[in-house]
Amino acid sequence: MAETPVQSSPNVAAVQPQRRTGVRRGLFLTSGILFVGLGTLGLFVPVMPSTIFFILALWAFKRSSERLENWLLQHRIVGPTLRDWDENKWIRRRTKVVAITMIWLCIGVSCYFVHKPFVYGILAITALSLTWYIASRLTKPDAVA
Repeated sequence: MAETPVQSSPNVAAVQPQRRTGVRRGLFLTSGILFVGLGTLGLFVPVMPSTIFFILALWAFKRSSERLENWLLQHRIVGPTLRDWDENKWIRRRTKVVAITMIWLCIGVSCYFVHKPFVYGILAITALSLTWYIASRLTKPDAVA
C-alpha cells in the first residue's frame, strides 16, 4: 500500500494512507460504518468495548472517506480519544484503568459461569495479552490538554 507523509499537528509527522477507489473503497466504507455501529452499541452495553471499534472505524475511514474520518475525529464524545490515538498513540490513564478493570471483571464473570479448565486458560491468556497491550501503550501526559 502506498502511503504519503502528511503533517497532522505542528509537532507530529503522520503517515496518511491513500484513499481507495471502487470495490476496496466500498469495503472499507462498509467496514467503517459497521465498526461505528458496534462502537455505538458498546457505549450502552457495559461489557462490550467501544473504543477499539471506533479506532477500527477511523482506520477504515482513512482508507475510504475523508468526510467520515473528519466526522469521527471531531465527534464530541469519541473525538478526543481518537485524536489522542491518531496523532500520538496515547491512551489516557483513566481509559487504561477502566479498560483493564472491565477486562478482568468480564473474565472473572466468564470463569464463574464456565467450569472448564481449558477455557480458564484461554480467558487468562486473552486477559493477560490485552492487559499487557493496553498498559504498554503511551499514557497521555496530564499536562497536555
